[in-house]
Amino acid sequence: MNHALLIDAGNTRLKWALAPMPAPQNRQPGRPAYLASGAVAQHDWPALTEQLTAATAMAPQHIWLSNVAGAAAEQALRGALRQLWGHAAPAPRLHSIRAQAAQCGIVNHYTDPAQLGCDRWATLIGARAAFPGEHLLVATLGTAATLESLSATGDFLGGLIAPGPALMLTSLAKGTAQLPTVLPAQLADAPFATDTRAAMLAGCLAAQAGLIERSYAALRARLGEVRCVLTGGAGQWLSTHLCIPHTEHDNLVLAGLFEIAASESNASLESHTL
Repeated sequence: MNHALLIDAGNTRLKWALAPMPAPQNRQPGRPAYLASGAVAQHDWPALTEQLTAATAMAPQHIWLSNVAGAAAEQALRGALRQLWGHAAPAPRLHSIRAQAAQCGIVNHYTDPAQLGCDRWATLIGARAAFPGEHLLVATLGTAATLESLSATGDFLGGLIAPGPALMLTSLAKGTAQLPTVLPAQLADAPFATDTRAAMLAGCLAAQAGLIERSYAALRARLGEVRCVLTGGAGQWLSTHLCIPHTEHDNLVLAGLFEIAASESNASLESHTL
């Protein structure tokens, strides 16, 4: 069976999945059935090669990459993959996706479409595939918190970028003399905290929830009924504290990469052999 390797290289973690290609006709759009999947800490190339070696003995024909970790990380990733499959015949082709003016049913209304982050673009494509014909507010909680507004007709109307929960907490610890380092953790649902660590958690949680709820209200006022989709590593931390209805999705970037790979819309993408 032919397969493609999908890679979501974020600032903190790298997630991957092996997807059957061509895509099965009976697939569930937006929630692909992968042959294998995994995740490692960013730059942990030995762990990545170990996982991929265990997952498949065959080199994929194509590798589809969404990378926001920078050029050095992409070069290091390429080196790790080359060690695995550099001598395969034919060698896999690596496609680094970029936001387009239009792709997979989405029209990009950014002033400069190419300026939109590739992870946000893949997220939009995955979200539209999973929830076709709906107005969407897509909230991704990772290193950054991003919100995307997508109309039922596939128009990307714009978005917001803010620090994610962990980054917000870290900035408090680094920017003040007496506040401790705190990571996102479960918190009792109380309006005010009675110790410093809980107060930091409660404040950042309220900021994240308020950002999403305010954006949800604004988009509903503009479009009508809207589905809020919550994704990203910190999504579960926030989920029970949101005061609006929402749907969770574990990885929209990989789902979007799958849709791009399935459409074979690689004519305008940067492509290299390993």
